[in-house]
Amino acid sequence: MVVVFDVDETLSDMGPLADAFTRAEVPVSRARLWFTEVLRDGFALTAASRN
Repeated sequence: MVVVFDVDETLSDMGPLADAFTRAEVPVSRARLWFTEVLRDGFALTAASRN
């Protein structure tokens, strides 16, 4: 049996970040792109890790 979780906004609620984006004068619509880039960079750093 294989179980797959879609972590992109399924397990992480991005709603609370809306206020932070507003205070930083960044459109809330950019939150999804920002989160996608954080995931991409995290995966790349993990894959490149020599530990």
